Amino acid sequence: MTELKLTLIQFARRSSPSENLERMLNLLRSSSNTHLIVLPENWYYTGILPIDEYRKLTDRLSEFVEEEGSTLVIGAHYVRDGETAVSRGAVISTGNVWIEYEKHHPSSAVGERSFLRPGDKIALTTVKGVKVGVVVCVDLMYPEVVRGLALRGTELVVNPASIPVDRVKLWRHIGAARAAENTLFLASVNNTSTMYPDSRPVMGGSFVASPEGSIILDAGEEEGAYTVTLDTTWIDAVRRRWSFLLDVKCRRQEFLRRYYLFN
Repeated sequence: MTELKLTLIQFARRSSPSENLERMLNLLRSSSNTHLIVLPENWYYTGILPIDEYRKLTDRLSEFVEEEGSTLVIGAHYVRDGETAVSRGAVISTGNVWIEYEKHHPSSAVGERSFLRPGDKIALTTVKGVKVGVVVCVDLMYPEVVRGLALRGTELVVNPASIPVDRVKLWRHIGAARAAENTLFLASVNNTSTMYPDSRPVMGGSFVASPEGSIILDAGEEEGAYTVTLDTTWIDAVRRRWSFLLDVKCRRQEFLRRYYLFN
């Protein structure tokens, strides 16, 4: 049996990046004695960060990791890297170990494709014996992204996101479906008490779905750190009954030919 203590920080972003950082650090300090902490998308700033400012932010968060020992998924932010920008984040572990990830499919609905390039970095890591993968916000809508992580052995997918209140119910249904079809845990963390780019309210709704698609953590609307303990024997038990992932592994070429190779 492997147990992982997971904390999601649902954050009420303000207009000042420096204020956001200090408030986030206070929330992080209140989340001691946990194995993995996940932050939402664009919690620090909604504009495009110069690469130097992004590095300063990640360096400060890395200091927290060294102090407390938890592994930290820092969310994702728009970062200017060269002549273009990308939505990027990192998984930071003790020993100054970084694994960067990016949003692969910028949102067309809110115009991200006008200023973001598609990312290609994938984060896979192991925390306390549990294999963890990261999927940024709207990439959750692409079942191939989570399925690809599952085929690589991922047992927990974390989803730093920023979702308006009128889409939270849909997001929860999608997350539960991704968890069940891949028989893994899926955790999505959102901002709260703030605004979406098109001025719709963002009001939390962070959640964790089980390998059976049940919701085992519901953060509601309040800012705060929300913790749940995940037991990987649940995955083993479900996979003995549901062979979805095994079918894809064993019959991959058949699946590709039948369902993806269109004329």
